[in-house]
Amino acid sequence: MSHLIWLFIIPIIILGWLISRYFVTQKTQQTEKQQQVAKDIKYKQVLEKAKQAEHEEKIYKASTGHIPSQLSLAKEYENTNLKEAIAWYEKAADQGNEIAQYALARLYRRDSTDKQALLKANYWQALIEAKQNTPEALFHFGLLLIQGKGVEANSELGVENILQAAEFDHLPALLFLSEWYAVEDTDHYLPYKAFHWRVRAAKLNDVEGIMKTAFSYQTGLGVIADPQKVKYWLERAAEHNHPEAQYLVGKMHLGATANDAAVAYIWFSMAYASGYQKARQARDQAAPLIGIESILNVQNIAKEVYKALKQQPVQPHTIIALLDNIYARQGYRPTLADIELLCEASILTPPTESLLSESEVTDVEETEQLVTDDEPTSEPLNANDWGTQWSSPSLAIPSSSQTTKETETKTAQP
Repeated sequence: MSHLIWLFIIPIIILGWLISRYFVTQKTQQTEKQQQVAKDIKYKQVLEKAKQAEHEEKIYKASTGHIPSQLSLAKEYENTNLKEAIAWYEKAADQGNEIAQYALARLYRRDSTDKQALLKANYWQALIEAKQNTPEALFHFGLLLIQGKGVEANSELGVENILQAAEFDHLPALLFLSEWYAVEDTDHYLPYKAFHWRVRAAKLNDVEGIMKTAFSYQTGLGVIADPQKVKYWLERAAEHNHPEAQYLVGKMHLGATANDAAVAYIWFSMAYASGYQKARQARDQAAPLIGIESILNVQNIAKEVYKALKQQPVQPHTIIALLDNIYARQGYRPTLADIELLCEASILTPPTESLLSESEVTDVEETEQLVTDDEPTSEPLNANDWGTQWSSPSLAIPSSSQTTKETETKTAQP
């Protein structure tokens, strides 16, 4: 009987032990799990404190100008805080870091909250391109600095970049400087420099540079006024089929000899053929001074000149030499070497009578000998005869698309 009782009790004891072991194990595992969670929380807290300390140290270093820290912070913020990323990239970019400059050109195009964002992107892109030291990029970057588009205006630095472009004979830069230094009542009004850049453009056979050079000699802007040189440069512009130049040089020939009247008639005819309406009346006034026996011959010459001018570009001095040969004209006829010398001399110092070169003195003396007291003189021009675009320099800054167009110029070959 007792044997049967033990057979019944033993399984119960074993089952009880197993149940107790199960609960002990569960409790142990739960305790270990809680301890692990506590450890993980503590570890995360330590990591967070370390990251916070590292971040604070990075901010401190970045704020003191440490570029790697600035770049690191900016990168962190790119996808979470665009404004903050731009702010740190700008600090690095201002120190000349190219990575930051490229980033700003990229990120500003994503910033829809800043109305000036596209201008700022263009500025940073222009700065990057200007480092390539190409005349087009230097000129465009200089304009942005002067305009203050996308950046605080800095005329001094802007002109410095445009001067670098001009040293490559970049025509838009030459013409810009020819106006920049000609604006009165400014701290950059330096007429002799304006004249220098006008001659530099004229040396490239650019009609605008030629006209500005003629106007400088007309008004004495940065150079000693000289009617003979006005006449020469106007005829150079007239060879470009420039109607205003043709009209003005025609006026300069009126009132002198019959040969000069013939030249005036020819240039007035060219100007009128190009649509310059005032030239018709002036041509009709010149006709009686020629003589009825010569007018038909002059008209035939005018037809030949008209045909030549329609075949642009005309080689410099082609029409001038033709008229010189037909009418035995003499006057100021500079060679390319003379013009290059004039460019060099004009940038050094403002003009004075005492600074006339020996060749210039000779030219003046020869011109004076050609005009005697018994001979009639040609009608002088005055500033009012010229269009306002020559007498009132303006700084109409071209758009970026205009500045990137390739400028085709043909060097003068006097």
